[in-house]
Amino acid sequence: ALLIYKDEAKAKQIWSQHKADKKQSPFNNYNQNGALYNCLMVNKLWFHLTLPYLLKDLIFQDATKFNNFIDRFVDTAIPSTKKLLFNRVQPTQKLVNTGSKAISCLKELVDLKIHICPKFILPANWFSSFTNLQSISITGNKLINDNYLIKISPFLKNLVSMDLRACESITDVGVVAIALNCKKLNSINLGRHHNGEKITDISLVALGKFTCVETVGLAGSAITDNGLWEFAKWNGDNVKRLSLN
Repeated sequence: ALLIYKDEAKAKQIWSQHKADKKQSPFNNYNQNGALYNCLMVNKLWFHLTLPYLLKDLIFQDATKFNNFIDRFVDTAIPSTKKLLFNRVQPTQKLVNTGSKAISCLKELVDLKIHICPKFILPANWFSSFTNLQSISITGNKLINDNYLIKISPFLKNLVSMDLRACESITDVGVVAIALNCKKLNSINLGRHHNGEKITDISLVALGKFTCVETVGLAGSAITDNGLWEFAKWNGDNVKRLSLN
């Protein structure tokens, strides 16, 4: 600082401000190793150039860290997150529903995965700004039900792929909501080991009638020959893969 400003008093002031800013950095609680983090600390120009790359793919294994990220960082963030993964988040950890704060960072989200988190889910109202979402994979979740799908499906106009395997609270009602609202749907997997009777021919026919799905996974469900016949009539030219065993 002294070399730059040629004035000791000015240099001390700038250096003190720099140390104070560093203490308040939203990255203090995160891994500070790696080239991208170091690039952030060079100057403001490098910070703004590096930031979108750091935000592009986010992975969280702790809901508390995600809450901290939203609370301390999102106000200064450029909305550039494309992929968001929650992995093995514990049931005792809850998201703070910060509404527009979280959405401001995630409105460009394309790919959402919630992996091995049976009792963890995003607030349904967040999806009102996830209009670019193309892929959702939430497997083995006990909280997703028909009401949740009914709430989020009107905002998933660009959804192409949906994987809800082992989400066994979902019934025909939720699947029909997806079929009616997600016209671009290309692939869906609703396979399960339990509660197979909740997914019937109604789901399959709705998918055939209102979407152009090419891949359908309904293993373990109560699909009959009649449902397959109706599905083939509506969507037989498009389908490439069926899993119904």
